[in-house]
Amino acid sequence: MKKFSLTEKGILIIFLNVFCIITITAQNAFEGYTLYNTTSSHTTYLIDMEESIAHSWQSSYSVANTVYLLENGSILRTGHDPSAQFNGGAVGGIIQEINWEGDVVWQYTYSNYDHCQHHDIKQLPNGNVIMIAWERKSSSEVVQAGGSSSQEKWPLHIVEVQPTGSTSGDIVWEWHIWDHIVQDHDPTKDNYGVIADHPELLDINCNGDYIDPPGGDWIHANGIDYNPELDQIVFSSHVLDEFYVIDHSTTTEEAASHSGGNAGMGGDILFRWGNPQNYDRGNYSDRKFYVLHNAHWIDEGLEGEGNIMVFNNGQGRPGGSYSSVDVVEPPIINTYNYSIESGMAFGPEELSWTYATPVYSNHLSGAQRLPNGNTLVVMGTSGYFVEINEDEDIVWSYASGGQCTRAYRYSPYYPGVSNLLPVAQQQINISGGFNFVSTRIEFEYPDMLTVLQDILGDNLVYVRGSGGEMLRKIGPNWVNGIGDWITLEGYLFKMTGPETLVFDGAEIDPSTPIILNEGFQFVSYLPSYSEDALIAFNNILNDNLEYIRNSVGGMLRKIGPNWVNGLGDANPGEGYLIKMSGNDELIYPQSEKKSDGKK
Repeated sequence: MKKFSLTEKGILIIFLNVFCIITITAQNAFEGYTLYNTTSSHTTYLIDMEESIAHSWQSSYSVANTVYLLENGSILRTGHDPSAQFNGGAVGGIIQEINWEGDVVWQYTYSNYDHCQHHDIKQLPNGNVIMIAWERKSSSEVVQAGGSSSQEKWPLHIVEVQPTGSTSGDIVWEWHIWDHIVQDHDPTKDNYGVIADHPELLDINCNGDYIDPPGGDWIHANGIDYNPELDQIVFSSHVLDEFYVIDHSTTTEEAASHSGGNAGMGGDILFRWGNPQNYDRGNYSDRKFYVLHNAHWIDEGLEGEGNIMVFNNGQGRPGGSYSSVDVVEPPIINTYNYSIESGMAFGPEELSWTYATPVYSNHLSGAQRLPNGNTLVVMGTSGYFVEINEDEDIVWSYASGGQCTRAYRYSPYYPGVSNLLPVAQQQINISGGFNFVSTRIEFEYPDMLTVLQDILGDNLVYVRGSGGEMLRKIGPNWVNGIGDWITLEGYLFKMTGPETLVFDGAEIDPSTPIILNEGFQFVSYLPSYSEDALIAFNNILNDNLEYIRNSVGGMLRKIGPNWVNGLGDANPGEGYLIKMSGNDELIYPQSEKKSDGKK
């Protein structure tokens, strides 16, 4: 396995076997762990930023292209069924959840003569799994549906499976493209119509650049994603050079029809983009994608949120083949629908962002937008990964040593990698009198009585939360009116003498947003280093903030046109009283300063 290392601030010139030179600057990479599985391998790797293997999982099956890290530390992985009766690209048929210890805790098979999972899956927020699959349609069924060829076809369908046992699951929802096709080949057969009048349907005789795709894999869907805000699904097609959005809010019966669901269109295509000649509302010059993979929504809170990102392989692109990562801003209207003018193709006319990759990849591949605005790009056929910043400088790279469909970067604070984090410790010295106290530690057992058990003595008078709730002694017993210690909140301690708190647990992500509401509240200081208060609270220095106060009466407030810092530094262990005249969100800036060996 060939790897490339970066010096902390240097520049490295890399010569690849693909005859290109790439300049890499090691600045501003998003810290975390990268998950990947090469296409022929039974092993999934999680590597750190220094390219060392932090963890790995072993499967009995080679991957059927995709693997994800779940919040519980398990991986959700597709596997190639060796007895599969379909022979298309990225044939799968097996889905496995393998826990951190390497045990298979769920294995589901969706593979027989009639159907087979392939390529991609996605876990929904409720724990169910949606998957791309083929279903077999005989030559007679194809002809009756209006096919211009009598070749057997394997149209796409999507199923949602609810795990019910270690090897079982119930199909609770399904959608079939076969219910949403149109054809203008034979008026005596089913689905006859004018193609251009039905952008919500798929032309059964549309084969993109292929004439009778091998083995009947007419669409060759290769990526699937779910949008929980819209309750919609997007999938991408290698053969047809488009991505498609459908409604998941339907029942299975509605998904087979043309009405129902949030968008009112049943299982019809709500939005499609990339190749309008597929529905006779454009020509070759209007085409945008030349083989594509990994269509997905950019997650909420990230740069470009709500837009759809794809890897545009660029196979056969006019002017020469090259690959790019492309982003499309969907023309959404009425919350769940997408605008399209009569006789015209779906907009937008142009991409909202594009990046030409340094290495061409004619298939496979994917990309991921990261929380700091960077983008992780996987050029699949070379197995080469790069992370680019917003200026498109390469800030991290890795060669996986084999073809690879995707890779995903996970923050050190993502629950699924918490086993890799050392136990953090924070010591807080509390003086006699009143103290605003906070912590950057997440507790395994956050009940106030448990967290503060070592100081439930004569020096502690009470602990008070922002809403007036209290932990205090009534008679011989301590009564907890607060409940759990919330890491994002600060607390007012009244003490008769000094005490030392020592907290152990997982360190919280210091960039976690803190919601500020109108009125008074105690807030936590999350970074592990001290910072000038004007810098620490910079993003809320606006008309919504009235003042910030510390335990000894120091204040940050506006005097005339200027913010005056009477707090000095914001410090770990301290909490702050904030008075707001409106709602806002506090996010602490990330500094290069270090404390206790941590950034």
